[in-house]
Amino acid sequence: MSLFRPIPPLTLAANVDQPLSPLNLRDYGKLLYWIFFFPQAIRDYVGPKAALATIKARQIPTATAPDAESDKADQNREMQQRQRVMAMMSALLLLALTAVVALVIFFIQMRLDLRWGAALNSALGAPLGLLLAGIVFLVARGQKQPANGIVLGVATGLTTTIISMFGLGELLDDHFLGMGRALGYGFLSGSSVGILSNLATTLAQPAKARPTSWHAGVGALVSGLAIFLINSFTPSDALFALTFSQENGLAILSGGIAFFSGAQLGQQRPLDWLLSKIRLNWQLFRFTQDQQLGKFTEKATVFTHYAPGLEALFAPLAPVQLPVQPALPHVTYYPIAQLRLHVETWLDHEWERALTNADQLWRYTNQQKLLIGAVQQVLQEKSGEDQVTAVAQFVNKVGDIAWAMILYPLNHDALTVAKLQAERQPKPPADKVMATTVQTKARRYEHQRWQIRQEVTDLRGFGHLPLDTAAQKTVAGFWYLHNRLIDESVLAFEGLPTTDLTKELQAIAATIEKLLHAKNLLVDAKLEWPERPKEPKRKATWDAFDKFKLVVRYGRLYHQCQDAQKRQDAHDMAAYQMELVRKDESKLPSAERPILKALMDLWDKELDTWQQDTRTWQRMKPSNPFIFLDALRNRTPFVGRDGQLKELKQACSRGSLQPVLLSGPRNSGKSSLIIKAMFDYKDDICFATFHIPDPGSSALSPISVHWAMYQNLKRRIGEKISDEEEEKFQANPAHTTEKLIRELCMRYKTPVVIAIGNIEQLYPHPTRTTYTNDRAIAAGLFAYWWRLMQSVGNLNFVFVSEAPDLPNTPFTSSLKKIHLKNLESKDVHKLLTTPNAEFIPLFAPATAEYIYELTVGQPYLVQMIAHAVTDRFNRELDKDNKPEPVFTKADVDAVLEGATFDQFGQPYVQSQRDRLPLDQPIYAAVLRTIAQDEKGISAADLDAALQSQYPWSAVELILAVLEEQQVIRLNKDRWQVGELLRRALIN
Repeated sequence: MSLFRPIPPLTLAANVDQPLSPLNLRDYGKLLYWIFFFPQAIRDYVGPKAALATIKARQIPTATAPDAESDKADQNREMQQRQRVMAMMSALLLLALTAVVALVIFFIQMRLDLRWGAALNSALGAPLGLLLAGIVFLVARGQKQPANGIVLGVATGLTTTIISMFGLGELLDDHFLGMGRALGYGFLSGSSVGILSNLATTLAQPAKARPTSWHAGVGALVSGLAIFLINSFTPSDALFALTFSQENGLAILSGGIAFFSGAQLGQQRPLDWLLSKIRLNWQLFRFTQDQQLGKFTEKATVFTHYAPGLEALFAPLAPVQLPVQPALPHVTYYPIAQLRLHVETWLDHEWERALTNADQLWRYTNQQKLLIGAVQQVLQEKSGEDQVTAVAQFVNKVGDIAWAMILYPLNHDALTVAKLQAERQPKPPADKVMATTVQTKARRYEHQRWQIRQEVTDLRGFGHLPLDTAAQKTVAGFWYLHNRLIDESVLAFEGLPTTDLTKELQAIAATIEKLLHAKNLLVDAKLEWPERPKEPKRKATWDAFDKFKLVVRYGRLYHQCQDAQKRQDAHDMAAYQMELVRKDESKLPSAERPILKALMDLWDKELDTWQQDTRTWQRMKPSNPFIFLDALRNRTPFVGRDGQLKELKQACSRGSLQPVLLSGPRNSGKSSLIIKAMFDYKDDICFATFHIPDPGSSALSPISVHWAMYQNLKRRIGEKISDEEEEKFQANPAHTTEKLIRELCMRYKTPVVIAIGNIEQLYPHPTRTTYTNDRAIAAGLFAYWWRLMQSVGNLNFVFVSEAPDLPNTPFTSSLKKIHLKNLESKDVHKLLTTPNAEFIPLFAPATAEYIYELTVGQPYLVQMIAHAVTDRFNRELDKDNKPEPVFTKADVDAVLEGATFDQFGQPYVQSQRDRLPLDQPIYAAVLRTIAQDEKGISAADLDAALQSQYPWSAVELILAVLEEQQVIRLNKDRWQVGELLRRALIN
């Protein structure tokens, strides 16, 4: 059994989800603990909306934006939790005020020779703390940070109250002044300021640098001056005796040193580090009775360092996992040396899952420096391809993890984008007119850059990230892309290792750069779009690009039309595509989302100006992509079959080979689907096709089937059949064919799939005699193919048939059945709108719906109508007319009435007659009766219309056959015929 186990998930802030109650005394203790030992918990508690979004994103990888109701509920919950924390902290301040006043009154009663200045100073400390807390809260709320204001304000009030209470020491001992008082004020105020600084940096941004010794030095100077003023105050005269004495000087010096030391202790928090260390080791020792855990705590005591006890809790190589949550320090900057080793082990073991733990450590401990070293070390050790993938996975979690974890520090001699830009700065042209044009373009482009960066607030290190290694280039490229610095991103991505993901990123960055440079997207004919990868790794981004292309396309069509309705259709389709991009915004990768969102905003403004602008007419003649007479012979998408294509690929991929029965009525696109798969999956699967020959009136023989297979396999590998090979085949057809198949499977390391068309030829037919009337011969062929598949590891078969079943064969029980039906309405819309990337005209939505009603989604008819409409448009262009490239219902009706359409429709009509016994009166009667009403007819009305001439059981059988052949459909309990067929039947 392997010692590897899943990486243990860290939940370092599990108690944040537990609500605080003003009526529970324990919750007040928890709140105080949060303030001084775990401020990150307050950050999440008073801002639950961000935390909830994080939880949802982790639970649902493709999480969408919350709707209005859930957003409002999150806001209400956030407000309630803020109010609850405010009330509890105010209660703590009032308690401190009451304690100070009570102590002052007590000492006044005990000793009458009190110094009233000290007593007054102590009594007013708590109100002063309340005042300061309110001021800090108001300032933070004015900066739109009320959550930070609550925490910082109350913490300020508490520390001020504690410091003022030290003045009571003067009431106990009149000689407790001078040096001791300075030391006391210095340590208390220094520690308080250190804790507040730590709290502020934790709440504001975990990635921000912690306060330095320089800040503490300034604080020491301010503290020394404050002590000088306090010691110079004379309560009797209510004046400051600003005279410098040796006592005051020593007090100032000692107070400043104490302040500096206290501030450092408050920031470093060694007590938190020590207590957490002891607590964790104590937890480990509680669970060391198990023999498997004993070896991890050998020669260790409760007070030793984390290792080796930490190994039992964290490392993925450990045989078991302790049922405890690690008690790691939350606010100390003291490094946990062994923690880096464990983080690196996690990242090496499973990068993406380990990032979730790194997120926890980054947000809920102050071990940022350690995490930065671990992440960058592991990233540096990965190969070039793995580096790009790893950084891409990191950026997808950028909403949870701070960028500072992965950004590399800059060396003085490092290569940067700024240096590259300086080296490639073009020289200004000598011609003044040309120079002015260049300056104008530069100003326009800079204005566009400024527009897309308006919402960018974190531009630290702009242009100054190192680019010396592949890892640094990858990180810098993603960071620039995420921060909408597209030019810098293009430069950073240069020179990365050539991988599919790298090519995609370079193409995406270059495309966005071109879009920003384009003066006007509607007239810039030089704008080139990159080719979409077959299986993109950043699919949502490419989907957005496809929709952007449609926006440009429809914008240009808008200015080609004179008809108001057609212009409106083009504009509406462009606006609709923009709506689709915005709807899918949450699906975009985190790196590209900001820049694409900015592009949407720019394009929305341009869409609004289309109706005011004027454009000259441009001749745009499209190649006709609609294929209906023959199977698909190029890479034109067979739209509407994406699901079936994926099923076919899955069944024919290595490791999951399964024989397939691809069925569907004639002209439903079975052969086109095979050829489409052959093009799309040529790198993963080798397809070879042949059809069972039609014997006509004679009977088939096994030799003719083997010969058809042999010929097509030789053609597939580009070889001609020699006379010698033909003689060998005639001598032993089955053996020769098997030998060729085995050679083909040895040549290709990928699965070899033989698609056999017209498989229904192997079954008895009511009107002709075939050899399949001899069941033994048919069974022999299927047994031959089955034996081949079982003996050759990378061989598979796809049987193409009109029938949805393949009975009584060795393949029957293991078949993967894929049945092709008519296209859905949405598939017809997609097919007509984007048959390929180069198609220019637009079938308006109402037109696409009209074609669907005419054809009921029959692929042959849909493409035949679309082909006729496009052909008519091209013929008008050839006549030097100016046809409008937005097609309406009138354009469809115009081609339906033409002789060309009748000529194109004859093969389809003939195929319908061949597969349906329309010469039988019952078939003709049922079809004609259904066709009488364009809305269809119910079963009861159909029976009544037939006047019981035929038994209803026979009618039901006819209806089942017609529905299976997709001639009719049942829509809302009414049988309907396609409009084209209906018109043909009633005329």
